[in-house]
Amino acid sequence: MFEHLASMTWTFPAGGKEIAALAVYAEPQETAQGVIYRPRAAAESGPEGVACLDDVARAALLGLRAWEQERDEQGRRLAQQWLGFVAYMQGEDGRFTNFILDAAGQRNMRGQTSYPGGLWWTARALYALGAAYRVLGEERWLERWQRCPLPPRAVTASDEKITGVLILAALEVLRAAPPARVRQQMQALVEGWCDDLLRGMDGYLCDMPGERQVMLWGYHQFPALAQAAAWLGRADYLEACRQTVERLVVPTLEAGFLYAFPDVKEGQCAYCMTPLVQGLAALYRATHEARYAGLALRAFGWFEGRNDAHTRMYDPQTGRCLDGITDGVASRNCGAESAIEAGLAELERRSLSRSPGARQTPENPETSASLNALA
Repeated sequence: MFEHLASMTWTFPAGGKEIAALAVYAEPQETAQGVIYRPRAAAESGPEGVACLDDVARAALLGLRAWEQERDEQGRRLAQQWLGFVAYMQGEDGRFTNFILDAAGQRNMRGQTSYPGGLWWTARALYALGAAYRVLGEERWLERWQRCPLPPRAVTASDEKITGVLILAALEVLRAAPPARVRQQMQALVEGWCDDLLRGMDGYLCDMPGERQVMLWGYHQFPALAQAAAWLGRADYLEACRQTVERLVVPTLEAGFLYAFPDVKEGQCAYCMTPLVQGLAALYRATHEARYAGLALRAFGWFEGRNDAHTRMYDPQTGRCLDGITDGVASRNCGAESAIEAGLAELERRSLSRSPGARQTPENPETSASLNALA
């Protein structure tokens, strides 16, 4: 699972330590020994940098998940290395910056996608720190979590994807059984953010209030609310997730997968699929209804070749995942985000496949016929 990400990892010295960074993109190159993947820097919005917190924090989360679930020693070791980068990108004021510009680790402090306090990388850093605190049991990660200034709810409520990541970050701390004061703080945060999601709901969980189109890329609000429903015992959260499945997730699967609901197919990638797999898996664990596990495994089928390109996108042995599908053709590039998101989906698949109820109970017949057409 970690061969590809390990090959994209490199270190630079800072403060007497070796900091492990992760290349953003990797492109295939033909050599006498066969195809190898060469890292390249990101430059989607001008020069961005050679590694970013957005990816490294998620890679750390993958490593922690693999260690916790599979006892994958390489995952634990890499996660600990990548967490050093998360710490390196936190400033004295507690805010996080996203990119480093070069191999020396110079932080990009004024980029369009890299400046102190950006919402996306802040939320992802907190998610990784919360998971590190829970899985590794080290107080230093909670201390960093609490040092970070949280964005106002009035700001995060306008982007429900970010709200979803923040919910997941706080849930990690809650699940670690922290001291009473921290538990009360985190529960209040989770409930407030979840209430924001419910206020923006319009038949299904949206990206922003009043916007019917949902970008499935990074659809974290779905797994976040499902996990919160289970942890807090909230029937209203659970009902919102059920409605989202019927009105958004099932139609998406029936359409043969989408980039944006209700009708945009171009641009599908691993980050469109993994949140669906995670949300359905979380809903299965909250309800014990095998139909949701069946739908999660169907959604995972995108990685196995049930997609518009009719191409297997992910190799769990190497951890390499093709970057996406355009015009019915799979990209040959294999960047960090794709490998990380595919790895997270693979861990859900393994967990569900070990569940007797998930394997043996058939899908709801109302959806099985249409979904079988995708195979």
